[in-house]
Amino acid sequence: MVQDVLVRAGANWSRIIGRGHPEAYVRRMLVTQSIDTWRKHDRPGGDGDSGGSCAAG
Repeated sequence: MVQDVLVRAGANWSRIIGRGHPEAYVRRMLVTQSIDTWRKHDRPGGDGDSGGSCAAG
């Protein structure tokens, strides 16, 4: 997950720098990706095998 976010950030680095506070922006990208991954696994029929609940690991 972290590597995927860093690749996306690197591809858009000039835009991220232009907005200011790049560390906060990338941190937010990580949080958003984490939430998206959690939701994908929590959804029935998603990638998880729990059938609707996500186990903390």
